[in-house]
Amino acid sequence: FFYGDFEMKKKIIFGLMGFVSLVAASVANAATVSLTPSVNNITLGDTLTLTVQGTDFINDVSSGSVLVTWDAAQLTMTSSLADIAGSASANGFPLDFGVNTLVPGQLSATYASLGTVAGPTFDFFSINFVANPPPGTDTVSIGAGLFGDWQDGAGVSITGVIYNGATVNVSAVPVPAAVWLFGSGLLGLVGVARRRQVA
Repeated sequence: FFYGDFEMKKKIIFGLMGFVSLVAASVANAATVSLTPSVNNITLGDTLTLTVQGTDFINDVSSGSVLVTWDAAQLTMTSSLADIAGSASANGFPLDFGVNTLVPGQLSATYASLGTVAGPTFDFFSINFVANPPPGTDTVSIGAGLFGDWQDGAGVSITGVIYNGATVNVSAVPVPAAVWLFGSGLLGLVGVARRRQVA
């Protein structure tokens, strides 16, 4: 009696472990749209380029839509909409349904075409930003666009797409070494002048 009960529990446990590993494998290989590089360390006034990149798309891609958001007080987009459309087109993604800024700090881009872009990895488009004062950290987010899911070459929706944003750490402009050297030399001259006055 107890032996049979143990065997049943063992089968259930192994079955659950197999199910969990199957789910983990499918998540690990899920289609992903990311902003790259994911971590950026820049100084005030620097230009930053982020690329919208797709990975692990098993089939070709015939359409897709993304919404990129950021803190407009921390970062200013310097790419024009024409620049972004040109970047996408150069990567094989004519933005047939347009690219637009909805409000400051938001960009929507949609690709839909009779042609397809080959997976599993591709660059969608790039965006340039410049960092504004004061120094700080901004998270540039990306998510599904206004026109819904991605579709493969057969027009079938690609479900479960994962979106990964990027972190931008903005620091103050470093003071050049020459300024520090000049400052220490100036302090030395002040010290010498004071000594002469005392003597």
